[in-house]
Amino acid sequence: MPLWSTPVREYMSHALISTAPDTPLEVARTLLVDRDVSALPVVDGTKLVGILSTTDLWRATITGKEGKTVADLMTTD
Repeated sequence: MPLWSTPVREYMSHALISTAPDTPLEVARTLLVDRDVSALPVVDGTKLVGILSTTDLWRATITGKEGKTVADLMTTD
């Protein structure tokens, strides 16, 4: 079966792993590694406010951008 004809449900995770904007970056890093995911939806209550990806973390490391919480580095658009 070609990849493009396989339903998304065959590849997606069923348990949503998310984080809050005020989560410390070290906690988010640990969550990414322990759960073997490349990005976390960032939710405030029930509203999606951003995504924190491993790319966001690498970019911050390379550019020397400091951050203490997920909100400091997450992508919002």
